[in-house]
Amino acid sequence: MHETASGDDIIQNITHDFVRYGYEIIQAFHFGTDIPKKPVIEQVIALARGSDVEEIFFAADVQRWSEISHMA
Repeated sequence: MHETASGDDIIQNITHDFVRYGYEIIQAFHFGTDIPKKPVIEQVIALARGSDVEEIFFAADVQRWSEISHMA
């Protein structure tokens, strides 16, 4: 049986890779299907405005891109 990784596992793997290549991860946000998107977007904006963030990486399931592309 093939087990699918959870969203949190995927985020952990991705952030681990970024750290390995020299990036400092300040915060990771996850948009699950049951998580209201507007409050999370507001948190991302507040974090970016209140810090010296140089880059924001946005990873998404391409099958959901039409639903979430406006957030990027």
